[in-house]
Amino acid sequence: MKNQYVGDVNDYRKYGLIDLIAQAFGNNILFVWMLTEGTKDNEGNDIRYLLNPGKYRSFNEILFDELKKIVLKKIEFAGQEPQIDYIKEIEKNALFERYKFVFIDGTVQDNFESRSKYFEKVYAIVKESDIDIIFLDPDNGIETGSVKRGKKG
Repeated sequence: MKNQYVGDVNDYRKYGLIDLIAQAFGNNILFVWMLTEGTKDNEGNDIRYLLNPGKYRSFNEILFDELKKIVLKKIEFAGQEPQIDYIKEIEKNALFERYKFVFIDGTVQDNFESRSKYFEKVYAIVKESDIDIIFLDPDNGIETGSVKRGKKG
């Protein structure tokens, strides 16, 4: 997950799905963002769905409206420093206010030690909380055969 892509069509899909899951199975959800450093490319930042509310908004009106607010803020402040932490905007949006969501803070670095510490934090929260569901949101997948565990890339 990258801060720069918050509000894209994939966010609309996944948060819409999480909303349905929370309604059906439990509202104590742990969000493990696995937030990574941003890149200079714009790949994965498809916000065109917001231009077609007639097609998309009816699936989840609250979510659509909240993500649109975040995307408009991103456009307004584009290129300005310091960059707003848009992931925090997701955490406090109106859709999620009705649930008991727990969010894992911090950026996941591309090294074994940092990732181990990150997941130690996850395990501690799971042990101490009444969590129904863990939502893991990796940047580009979880495992690949071309990179061995603990190696960069």
